[in-house]
Amino acid sequence: MTATLPTELKNLNLKWLMLLALLLLAGCTSDTTTWHQKFTVTVETPDGIKTGSSVIEVRYAYSGPRSMGNVHAIGFTGEAVVVDLGQGQKLFALVVREDMKLDIFGIYKQALGGVRRDYQVLAPLIIAHREKVDIPHERLPMLVTFGDINNPASVEKVNPNKLSASFGAGYWLKSVTLQVTDEPVTKGVVEGVLGWMKQKTIDEMWFDLSSEAKQAIMGMRQPVRR
Repeated sequence: MTATLPTELKNLNLKWLMLLALLLLAGCTSDTTTWHQKFTVTVETPDGIKTGSSVIEVRYAYSGPRSMGNVHAIGFTGEAVVVDLGQGQKLFALVVREDMKLDIFGIYKQALGGVRRDYQVLAPLIIAHREKVDIPHERLPMLVTFGDINNPASVEKVNPNKLSASFGAGYWLKSVTLQVTDEPVTKGVVEGVLGWMKQKTIDEMWFDLSSEAKQAIMGMRQPVRR
């Protein structure tokens, strides 16, 4: 029997599809901007500094006459950051926050000194800003780990203020940064660590998984695919 994606996964990029439908129905032309962002997570451990990074593609589209209001959507292609902490422990910084969003524009608005929130103005400013930007605590992506790396049900949320609660004494989050880059989008790293991400087994266990496990699976990779 061929496995099908759970409803939650199919609907994850619904906003992006709805925008395209609106543009077609309205006879509007869209203005789409894309760029690459490199996420880097740095962790202090008893064995020294450990880092991991992932490059994602950001897509911003805007269109529609002013009478329609600001019709816009933001989409991502990429995967979570994996930090190998040693001793078999791994930290994952997902492509989403707990609200299943990742506010790239909000992060840069704050970093650039509170410039206009008009996305059309902000997008080119982001692309031109090549320096690293620290992600403030309130905008951090969701952090998770697995008690058993082979079992998605063993997922655990990680408190960014207290990594020691998940990994032991001597572990703390040093920084999470963003940087515009020309590097290619990261592919295959998550699947290399979580073998079950490329196996057609998630559907079979989906309804038995906790909400945390579902969030982790959906946040490991954007757009969600198998």
